[in-house]
Amino acid sequence: GIGFDSTDGNVPSSITEASAFIAAYAAEDHATTDKGGDLVFGTTLINDDDDTVSHERMRILDSGNVGIGVSDPDSILEVYGTTTQQKWSYDASTAATISVDTNSHTTLATLESGQIILDAAGDIILDAGGGDIEFASAGTPQLNLDMAGTNGEIIMQLKVDADDFVFK
Repeated sequence: GIGFDSTDGNVPSSITEASAFIAAYAAEDHATTDKGGDLVFGTTLINDDDDTVSHERMRILDSGNVGIGVSDPDSILEVYGTTTQQKWSYDASTAATISVDTNSHTTLATLESGQIILDAAGDIILDAGGGDIEFASAGTPQLNLDMAGTNGEIIMQLKVDADDFVFK
């Protein structure tokens, strides 16, 4: 591997104690027909002491799966974090974020006054998996769409918490 560090403190005893590192690890026992490997990137935090093992930030598995914040990604890209997991930016003030909380609630949010637009050449399907589909404004539910049914009958019920609701 490769370790990046200065000599202002102790010289790191391994590459994983460097300020930043790139390391390759065997993904299996190597032999003449087995040589799978993983590639790992790591950094230290500001004010970490010398002789401190760096933190693994990203791993590319032998399968090609990439993990950011996770060392065993089980999909092409897995991002782990306890705050916003992804941010897609157009410029410094225009962006959208995706986050997942401990209850698997997923939030797609825009910064500033951006819109979320679903534009598909085919159908757009919202599958609540047996739950309701809720429309809210500023976190307050405004409209609830409840789909239920038995014996081939489908019931669609709109629940509105308002005095007047106008369909146009």
